[in-house]
Amino acid sequence: MKMTEELNDRLMKSVKRPIKHFTLINERNMFALGTVLSDFTPTTKRGGGLIKKAYDGIFSSYVKAYDGIYDLYENRGWGSPDIFYNSASTATYESDKQIMDIMRLRTFGIERSDIQEKFTEFREAWYKRIDAVAGKVLTKEEFEGHETLKGMAKQLIKPNRLKKNT
Repeated sequence: MKMTEELNDRLMKSVKRPIKHFTLINERNMFALGTVLSDFTPTTKRGGGLIKKAYDGIFSSYVKAYDGIYDLYENRGWGSPDIFYNSASTATYESDKQIMDIMRLRTFGIERSDIQEKFTEFREAWYKRIDAVAGKVLTKEEFEGHETLKGMAKQLIKPNRLKKNT
C-alpha cells in the first residue's frame, strides 16, 4: 500500500487525481488445484487439506490487497477505486467466481454466520448459467467430466472454512 500511496500523492500534485483502476494479478488459483491433484508436479503431498491451505493463502492475499486499497482510498478521500483480478478458468464456481464473491463479502454485507447459505445461492446462480451453456456445447462424456469437477471443487473449496490472514 505504501507504493500506491506514494504514487498517488505524486499524481495528486501533478494531474490532480489518483490511480482509478487496479488489477490484482494472481493466477495461482488454478495452480493450487493443478499442483495438488495432478501427477505431473513434483510434490508428494496431495489432498484436500493442502488445497484448503493453498486457497486460504490465495484468497487471503486477494482480500488483504482489496481491503488495503479500499481503506487507503477511503482514508485519503480519493473516492472509490475499481479493483479487478485475473484468474485461470475451469468453469467451476469455486475456482472462477467464488473468489470475487469472497472479496465482496463486505460490499454485500454478508456476516460470517451467513456465508455458507449465501455461497450456496451464488453457486446455484452460477451453475444455472454455466450448465446451460455446457449442456449445449459439451459431449455427454465431457459434461459428465464437468459435473465431476464441480463436485470435487465443491467438496475441496469451502468459503466458510477460509480465514483472513492479518
